[in-house]
This record gives sequence, C-alpha cells and structure tokens, in this order.
Amino acid sequence: MSINLKYQLLPAAMIMLLTLSCQKELVKTKVTIMEPVYGLKEDVYKDIKSQDPRDVEKPGKMFVLGQYVYLTEVGKGIHIIDQSNPDNLVNISFIPIPGNQDVAVKGNYLYADCATDMLVLDISNPTNVVFTKNLTDVFPDKYYQNGYYCDNQHVIVDWKAKDTMVALRPGQNPGVLFANWQNADAFNSTAGQPGFAAPSGIGGSTARFGVAGDFMYTVTSQSLSAIDVHNPASPVVTSTNSIGWDIETIYPYRNHLFIGSRNGVYIYNIDNPTQPVETSYFQHSNVCDPAIADDNHAYITLRNGTECEGFINELNVINVTNIAQPQLEQVVALTNPRGLSKDGNLLFICDGHAGLRILNASVPSQTTVEQTFPLASLTNEVIAINNIAYVIAENGLYLFDYSNYPSVVQKGKMNFKS
Repeated sequence: MSINLKYQLLPAAMIMLLTLSCQKELVKTKVTIMEPVYGLKEDVYKDIKSQDPRDVEKPGKMFVLGQYVYLTEVGKGIHIIDQSNPDNLVNISFIPIPGNQDVAVKGNYLYADCATDMLVLDISNPTNVVFTKNLTDVFPDKYYQNGYYCDNQHVIVDWKAKDTMVALRPGQNPGVLFANWQNADAFNSTAGQPGFAAPSGIGGSTARFGVAGDFMYTVTSQSLSAIDVHNPASPVVTSTNSIGWDIETIYPYRNHLFIGSRNGVYIYNIDNPTQPVETSYFQHSNVCDPAIADDNHAYITLRNGTECEGFINELNVINVTNIAQPQLEQVVALTNPRGLSKDGNLLFICDGHAGLRILNASVPSQTTVEQTFPLASLTNEVIAINNIAYVIAENGLYLFDYSNYPSVVQKGKMNFKS
C-alpha cells in the first residue's frame, strides 16, 4: 500500500539528525523502532462489530451506563462488561477499534474515536454491536507520539518492529532517543465526566468528549466542537472553534463545560448548546490535569511525572460560585493524583501507586482525606455513581460499595492480564 510520504517525514528526519550529529565520535548502533501498518478506512470499518470477549491488557478510559461498563483497550478497542451482579463482573464482548482512546454512550448508541474520526455504533444488543456511521475529521490533530499521522483514507491497524542502524555517541542510550517511537499505542492526549448521568451515563474525568443533554462536546489539543445528538444514530457537528493550546480533558456539568489544559481550566457556557462561549479561565502551574465540578466548586488534580513537566502533586479546590471569577479555595497535598469523581459530599481520587483516596468535601474549603485503599498497582481513573465507585488500576477493575459510608466494601473485581 502506498502511503503519503508526509506521514513518514518526522521519523526519517530524526534518524538523519542522529546520523549527522557529532560525526567524529559516532558509533553505528542497531536500534528497534516501531513502524505502522495501515489499513483502508472502508475495510477497517467493515470489521468493527462484536467479537468474543478478550483479556484486558492495557486499560484506558471507561463509561458506565445501566448494567454495563464500557472500558477502552488503549489503541485497540472497547470491552463491554456486564456488572448487573457487582460481585461477579462478566466480560461479554469486545469491539475492535484501531487507535481508540475514548468512549461515550447516549441511549443505545456508543461514540468512539478511531484515528481522526468519530464512530457511531448501535449497542442495543451489546453482544451484536453494529457500525452505524462515522464523522470525519472530528479529531484532525490526533497523532501518535512516535511522529506518525493518519490521513483521511487510512487507519493505523497495527505496528511492526524494524531494526535500524543509527550513529550514536559512545555511551549514549538509544532507548531515551527512541522512547516515543516504541510507545506505539500512545497518543498526544493524556486521556471530563458528563454531568447528566441519568439519560446518558457517566464517563471518566480524563475523557476528551462527553454528552450534555442532546449535545456532545469534544476537544482536541486546541479546539472545541459541538455535536448535535438529538438523533443519537446520526450526530451532526454544529461548530468547531479554536480555544487555546495543550487542551487535555472536558467535563460537561449543567450549563457549563470545564476544559482542562496543561496550564489551566477554561470554563465555557453552553446556554446556546450549538456555540459554546468562554466564561472564564483559571490558571495553574504547567502540570497535566483533569477537572470535574459541582454546583459551586471545581476540583482539579495536578501531578508530575508527565510530558507536562510539572513538579506538583495536589488537589486544587476552586470556588466557582461566581463563575466569571473562579478562585482557589484550598490545596490538598497528594502522592501522584490522576482521575477523580464526586458523589454527594464524597470525592474519590486515584492517587497513583498510593491507591484510591476518599475525601470528605462536605465543606469544600476544608476538604480532607478520610480513607485510603491501596490496590497493589497504579490507580488511574474512577467513576462514582449510585453508591458504587468504579476504579481502574493497572491490575484490574475494582468496584467499591460506599452506600453505608464510612463503611466501604470492595465488591467485584475483574483481573487484567499482566
């Protein structure tokens, strides 16, 4: 298959730079890089349908609606998990979607990203999912960290290892130079959470799109799109506007969008759902963050150890009673916080290797950690709804029942393949 040369220029240029620099001291060294295998969109989309369940190996984001949990397999597709019996989670099917990162659901329709497109799938029968439609170029700036892009006709369906000779200085570690190339499934996103849980389910705090009423809102690294989903089977993009740089997450809550970026949170009003309007901006340090909100406060976790290069690990509690002038109200020190969710007065935070934290936010200015549950592996994302906290850790999906808080009981667990 012939692929446009421009999608391979970046890796080629990097090799050339490595070869030409410091020529007097260079030593030829063999390194392994990952190269993409492309498929035609029309062929790939024909194969997007239910398959037999498979082990979860690299969990990503999730969406909870009714008796099902929809869990992404980073870069591969979506697992459908039946949690009608929380003590016995059952993985019932898998939807293969190359390059997938995010998922949202409205009624009987599931929305998922595939390269630059948004896909619409009929999930009225979760074991017989049907591809319905695709919206092109909803995510036009989506790229893989190793420098490859997809064009309008192709999708990266797999990766193959290739040995390449490069010139390095003595003692130079090629693993550092080629780390991003070898991270074949990672996208430029880090990976909000819809505030309309009843009709449209609830997603995780690290999502790049979410449903609010009859509209869905998506973000790329620099733009915000509004998509009309009055007819869930046939969504229509109504507007796309540039909003800044390094945009990461989106959280629709009531008539506002809380949009997380590397150095702050943008707040947009959606009284006119077709054309969101910026209301205010809260600036923080240059650190990766997801953000969620309730009626009067926003909650932001900031952490280090990411491409954002920050050195902060904390929760920021922001007073948004005056939505036009958000104010920092409290800072809570944490270990390495990631996804978060709030139900009533309880705030749930995945704090990296420290585990799941439960905080009392009944008085937001005095938010404190009350309980911690170590999970023997890094915790990434949490959704709290109907007295159940759904927690994604590297080693499994955990369900915690907090209906009799402060008593918290672990219910089911689905182990992931290590």
